[in-house]
Amino acid sequence: MTYAKDGPGSSRPGAEPGHFSSRFYDHRGALHIHTRYSDGSGTIGEVIAAALQTGLDYIILTDHNNLDGKASGAEGWYGRKSSGGKMLVLVGTEVSPPGQEGNHLLSMGIDHVPRRNPADMIEDTGQQGGIGFLAHPDDQPRPIFNSPGYPWRRWDLDGFTGMEVWNFFSSWSAGLDTLPKVISAYLFPGLAAAGPPAESLARWDLLGLRRRITGVGGIDAHALKIRLGPLTATVFPYRYMLGTVNTHLLTRQTLCGDLSRDQNLILEALASGRCYLADHRSGDPSGFSFWLECASGETAAMGEEAPFEPGMILRGMIPLPAQAVLIKDGGMVRRWCSEGGGEGGNDTQRGRGERRRRSRPLVRTNLEFPLLGPGVYRLEVYRTRFRRPRPWIFSNPVYIRPRA
Repeated sequence: MTYAKDGPGSSRPGAEPGHFSSRFYDHRGALHIHTRYSDGSGTIGEVIAAALQTGLDYIILTDHNNLDGKASGAEGWYGRKSSGGKMLVLVGTEVSPPGQEGNHLLSMGIDHVPRRNPADMIEDTGQQGGIGFLAHPDDQPRPIFNSPGYPWRRWDLDGFTGMEVWNFFSSWSAGLDTLPKVISAYLFPGLAAAGPPAESLARWDLLGLRRRITGVGGIDAHALKIRLGPLTATVFPYRYMLGTVNTHLLTRQTLCGDLSRDQNLILEALASGRCYLADHRSGDPSGFSFWLECASGETAAMGEEAPFEPGMILRGMIPLPAQAVLIKDGGMVRRWCSEGGGEGGNDTQRGRGERRRRSRPLVRTNLEFPLLGPGVYRLEVYRTRFRRPRPWIFSNPVYIRPRA
């Protein structure tokens, strides 16, 4: 099979010159995509066409237990010079054990499919120099879809790179236990789709107390064909799914069109946690940033660690009016709001080692929070849609460790 390939387009810096995030290139992409090489309904060519229409910078295909897309020559740059749109396609796999026990792993940057036992899949991915993310770790049973749920159960294991904090399809379908609910959620997905499961966020925060762990957003796209009486519906078309929960990667160098080099930049950003996830239905998050600034002028980006020292400040930049919540070690310590009718005047909860503070309305897009002690800090951002705050952006943490 052949594909029409091209070179890269110009990467877009995350902010205006001089701003912290102007040091990085922001690449919008989609993870966890299935094609006809496993249980998806579309060809790789159809997925690529939909992704180009969406305006993505990269996609990573993850069919179950195979790398046939890589073998077919699908990896590379796509687009037309006349349109200026370029996109990088990479191929990984969703390693899925036999049966219905769950324990799926998104394995990327590999040349051979890992063994399907949970411990072995993590080991094999690492031995190949790849990275692995727990897929839909808190997935719930969906009897109406004849699905037992496929959560990650082997929490005694370690060695994986990170986890899907937000799996779009798993979150959308959770709680759909009757046909009327399914039809309503299908017709009005913006009303039905929830954010990341509370259980996944709690696990992410708990694991982050021990070590760095990357949180990503996956769409789990299949473009499933289902029959509703005499009609056939697609849940959901690739074009729709690709424009929902995306993972934005921040690279220090621009992508240049060399497949090996560009793949390494993408995988390094994922491995390092230098990324954030966002639901694009709530607005374009390009330009979002969250970082640590030390009194000495040194900085640390999302996914990086630093020993605590006096004078540290966490800073953030949000490109649109929103409600922002700062999380420390799993608890909220500060809230800002720039949306009318938001909750900016409410007291925040007390975080570990932090004074109780009163939230103040956010009059600009720049946030700052002086630190009083070490902790694992991340930012959640919400925007009002359909008269309710909807999850929009979730940063990866900045890890402030106690000084030895």
